[in-house]
Amino acid sequence: MTENEITDLGCQSNKDVIRRFISLKGLHVLDVGCGNMGFTRQLTEAGASVLGIDPDPRQAEKNRAAAAEQGMQFEQAGAEAMPVADQVFDGVFFAYSLHHIPEGLYGDVFSEVARVLKPDGFVYVIEPIDCPLNQVMRHFHNEDRERAAAQRALRDLAAPLFQSVEVVTYYSDSIFESFEQFADRFSSRTFNPHYSAEDVRRDAVRQAFETLGGTEHRFQSPKQVMYLKNRVAR
Repeated sequence: MTENEITDLGCQSNKDVIRRFISLKGLHVLDVGCGNMGFTRQLTEAGASVLGIDPDPRQAEKNRAAAAEQGMQFEQAGAEAMPVADQVFDGVFFAYSLHHIPEGLYGDVFSEVARVLKPDGFVYVIEPIDCPLNQVMRHFHNEDRERAAAQRALRDLAAPLFQSVEVVTYYSDSIFESFEQFADRFSSRTFNPHYSAEDVRRDAVRQAFETLGGTEHRFQSPKQVMYLKNRVAR
């Protein structure tokens, strides 16, 4: 993608941007790297039936109980080996999860995506863009290399598989009541084993949080969506 091919939508919610591309009512979709299934639930609320997959065994125990809700299912699995039949999904979502996949697996992952999608299906990828909140997080977890690898994989491996590719950027505000709320949120993420609660609560992290977030603890959170549609015939 070149800079001229990217549309900036300004301040938007995730739900509004999804509606720009897709009406989810009645669709059967896959949420890859679903984490705590919060995004999965948003998809079901918009009318989709959703299978969430995630490889993390600790999160899986929690998700099996959550998946009892109507319209939601869960399977413990990685994106490189999806436990589903061919051409069964209308769409596949990666919501902030693509950069958590090891770089060496991207080829297998996008082969699996192409396999499980219907020919006229879509892929919807949300990835974070560098911002002040990311600058705070760098003090305990630097994902710059992983995020860059995810963007290369989208450009070089995913985009060639589809006839239509559209990229948009937008932002929303992340507001925290306090540093403690911020620290609690990031300390509880089971899919990030690379740092501890003590790392998150270091003085350097608190100082960056208070400096960059201001008195309101408000951070602008920019995001990029790549929307891919209609598989290229193989």
